[in-house]
Amino acid sequence: MTKTNNTTGPKSPGDLLALKGSDYARKQLASLSPQAQLHTILTASPHQRLKLISLLKNPKKIIRALPEEELYWTIKEVGTNKCLPLIKRSSPDQTQFIFDVEWWEADALSPKRITHWIKALVKCGDAKIIEWFEKFEFDFLVSALKRLISVHKPLDDNDDYGESIEGLPTYTLDGVYFIFFRMKEAEAAMDIMLRTLISYNNRLFCNIMEAIIWGEQTEMLFDAFEKTQRRLEEKGIPDYDDARSIYRYVAPEERDSLPKRADSGEQKSKTVHRSYYPIHIGGTGQLFLSQVLASIEDYNELEELSLNLTAVANKVMVADHFSLKNHADYKINIAKSAGIINIGLEYQSGGDLNKAIRMLQENWLENLFHIGWSIVLELKKKIAPVLDLYEDFSPLGIKILDSPLQESIEGLKQEKPLYFCGDNADEAQKYRDFHSLEEIRLIEERVQYAHCIGKHIIDCLQLEFEQQQNMLWGENITLSSIFLTGFVHHTVNGSWMFKPIDLPDLHVFLNMMFELKTNPDTRQTHIEERCMDAVTSSLREKMSPADLKIFSSFVCTALKTLSNEYAEATADSYLDVISFKSLFINHFNY
Repeated sequence: MTKTNNTTGPKSPGDLLALKGSDYARKQLASLSPQAQLHTILTASPHQRLKLISLLKNPKKIIRALPEEELYWTIKEVGTNKCLPLIKRSSPDQTQFIFDVEWWEADALSPKRITHWIKALVKCGDAKIIEWFEKFEFDFLVSALKRLISVHKPLDDNDDYGESIEGLPTYTLDGVYFIFFRMKEAEAAMDIMLRTLISYNNRLFCNIMEAIIWGEQTEMLFDAFEKTQRRLEEKGIPDYDDARSIYRYVAPEERDSLPKRADSGEQKSKTVHRSYYPIHIGGTGQLFLSQVLASIEDYNELEELSLNLTAVANKVMVADHFSLKNHADYKINIAKSAGIINIGLEYQSGGDLNKAIRMLQENWLENLFHIGWSIVLELKKKIAPVLDLYEDFSPLGIKILDSPLQESIEGLKQEKPLYFCGDNADEAQKYRDFHSLEEIRLIEERVQYAHCIGKHIIDCLQLEFEQQQNMLWGENITLSSIFLTGFVHHTVNGSWMFKPIDLPDLHVFLNMMFELKTNPDTRQTHIEERCMDAVTSSLREKMSPADLKIFSSFVCTALKTLSNEYAEATADSYLDVISFKSLFINHFNY
């Protein structure tokens, strides 16, 4: 692949920030063309952006050239207070986008969120306050202010001014409009906002006050919401009906014939910088996708891919009922989108790097997401035989699969299947979305394992379950404990069954298995061979080589656990039966 650089003289953010002395770094950044400066800032992390912008002699021009989404993501990542210099210099459209995203809770305006951003505007100074009043979409502005204040006027038919203002709020700036503050937290900031407005533009102040008094709240709010939705849709944030199509299934025979990017006739932009932030989040880590993106140095191509990734993540976000303003959720959605795309890319390219690069250049990332998601759905379908095997236990609330099989199956049972990360992960991070074909294959192996073991234990061995409904089921009832309990009965009594082991039978079994005068390794091998002989001689049908390998692994693990419990139980001079967690023992005879 020929790597190209379409921006004149770019400097990496890291190189610039690593320069000793801010004056030297400032000169180096100033030596770049405006396009190169913008490129450098866009390819920086949000925290690096803030530092780079502080080096600019005239930051306002560059800040206003940032895509609205990029400015918003920078503020969300770094924090509102630290980004006040950016907010102060932002364009009206950039500010409108921020508030379009931040101020709504579903189709209602949030007074708490409005207050937060009103306070930020106040800190930005008079010019920003006036710009907001004059440039912000009017219905939205009035609807937002109605959440913070109510406005009242004296009765016109009363000649006595003193009487006409009785019962009105005490706050007024002109003796005409009397204002009640609905939220105590917003009062100080709103006082500054209103005083600034009336001193700079009295006519607009009066128009806004009249609109707050007489504007029909429901109609005005509806219009504001509709206009907000249209603006967000123009930014690639879809409505729910459009968004949920992201999860459509694509059959294997259809995957190679999905529309290509070239089919749309869309021309790539050579001058307009768009968005790198999604690539920063989704293109990092150990994904195959990350390796592919790292091999692409055509900045226009990366912008196109980042724009594609943003479109996918926005659909996922809306379809999953998350909000763009929750930045942690948004980053999770970016990572999820990149992970599912990665699965589709790995599958279609066969893991070939050069082929994958061509695929990214030729295919819409949304189609790769469809393919990746279809692979996840196909994995989910494979748990049906496993669930059928264990359906007798479901009414009892019993989860008999050993860890991590049980957790892996539980993850796949979700409406949108999840990957089980392991018990070592934090409770909130034990499950996440699938990110790679390796994870798909790992869970697929676990599903096959669970099906194989369950089939041979429950079906082929024809274990007899004595009075299931009346048995004292405990947390330790798993496939391993069911199998080992059955093995004890088979060894002592000649039949596979699952019922509590009487203590005399337990002693007979332990003497037969563990009292051999051999070293522990030889003894363990002998027990495993004896157990597998008992299994194979009892099966109605011969195991396939693949099943035999899986079942042998299961037996080995289960018997090692039992051996460890035996060592613990015999550590003292007596047999501590409580140590046997993998056997279902009748302790009432103890």
